[in-house]
Formats: sequence, C-alpha cells, structure tokens
Amino acid sequence: MPRARVCPPAGVQERIAAELDSLGLLATPARPKPRPVEQEDLKRLTYLTAATKEAMRMYPAGASASPRITR
Repeated sequence: MPRARVCPPAGVQERIAAELDSLGLLATPARPKPRPVEQEDLKRLTYLTAATKEAMRMYPAGASASPRITR
C-alpha cells in the first residue's frame, strides 16, 4: 500500500489555479506579477482551504522522530 499520493486527484490543481486566478493571485502570461495576498482573500479561497484541510486530514502531521529514552 502506498504511503502517500504523489499527485492530487484529477482537476484539483486546475480548480485551485482558477480560484487564485479569479482573485488576481496567480502569475499568468497576461499578468506576470500577481498581486500580494490580503487578509480578505483568505475568506474567498474556499476551495484551496477545503483542499488543504482534506490533505491535512488524509496525511496528519506527526512527530518526525521517535521518542528518546534518556537515563
């Protein structure tokens, strides 16, 4: 059984890119320098937020090292 997915499900990256582009936060040939992210943008990035939460649910952060025994 694979431990982690290398690629997200089909369409996720495209949908996130479309969401960022709709707010002017994605670099494109027409807009090579995107505008900075503002606090209000975070409320509008609903799909990116959902995708991030799902990734954290599927692959929760854990301790990176085993506990150490000291004597």
